[in-house]
Amino acid sequence: MPSAVEKSRTPWWQWPNLLSLDAPLVAVAWLWMFSRLYYVRYQDPAVYWILGGMVWVIYVVDRLRDAYVENPEVRERHDFHWRHRKILIALVVVVLLACLAGFILGVPFAMLWDWPGGLPRDLSQWAVALFTHGIFVVFMTLCFFVIGH
Repeated sequence: MPSAVEKSRTPWWQWPNLLSLDAPLVAVAWLWMFSRLYYVRYQDPAVYWILGGMVWVIYVVDRLRDAYVENPEVRERHDFHWRHRKILIALVVVVLLACLAGFILGVPFAMLWDWPGGLPRDLSQWAVALFTHGIFVVFMTLCFFVIGH
């Protein structure tokens, strides 16, 4: 059985996984790959940051939820997240707010797809545009959670 000193040493290659950076990096790589595959001429850099940030938030929250469960096998697997939960929760809030602000302020208007009457001119039109274009994503996300649990 390894001593406490040996056990506390984490190899450098495991840090991206411990910090939950592996899934966001894969998501950003897939976005980059598909944007090249489908010849997307303009991709706002904010989209990559927002995608990476949101995937990171979801990944960390999922690991914290898993660590909260009483199952010792799951708890041990997510021990790092459980021990650093206060810092991670604070970071989740900051990253989530930054992603929301980045989406509202930084994502180009073309992300609203083809709004029939041009760009929405007032807040109610923006709300309708975001609702009609985002409802499918929200629906599919809810289906995933219902089926998964």
